[in-house]
Amino acid sequence: MDYLRKNLAHLRTADDTEIVLGRLAGMHQTTVGRYVRGETDKLDVNAAAAWARHFGVGLDDLVSRDLANEGPSRSSQSTGLDEDKIGHALTSMDRVLRKRGLKMEGALGTYARLLIFAYELANEFYPDGVAPSQRRRYDELVELQLGGVSHEGKRSAEEAAQEGARGPASSKAKRASSGRS
Repeated sequence: MDYLRKNLAHLRTADDTEIVLGRLAGMHQTTVGRYVRGETDKLDVNAAAAWARHFGVGLDDLVSRDLANEGPSRSSQSTGLDEDKIGHALTSMDRVLRKRGLKMEGALGTYARLLIFAYELANEFYPDGVAPSQRRRYDELVELQLGGVSHEGKRSAEEAAQEGARGPASSKAKRASSGRS
């Protein structure tokens, strides 16, 4: 279930108008209103990331956790995340997914684990800041995490996306129980 709309309603205060949310996300207030009212499911992942930063919660929590009933996860409460590296991770994910004919729009929760991987990779890959000269190799590693092509026993993009939603441990357990390794 996509909790983004429900969480926006829960987290917004009187000061968090559609104008404010639009400015934060770089979009028109009318577009924000249409999304909030459920008139459209189209939403740029960068908008959700901007709102997560504004409300002080993790992007994963904002899109895939019922914050009203469960509250934010411990990892979301004090992130100290590097916004440039998150932006780079999101941009890389977008390039990789579009290359495969997939979209993040409307499926942010599905790719939360991929975003975590991409962010952690950015921390290792770019310890002193994002280096555009290494973008291609970084994208290749993000694509490998998403999954290989459907031949020679490699995972399809759909299987990788499903694994991303469940986590790698449950996929390994499933392969072990089916006799695959």
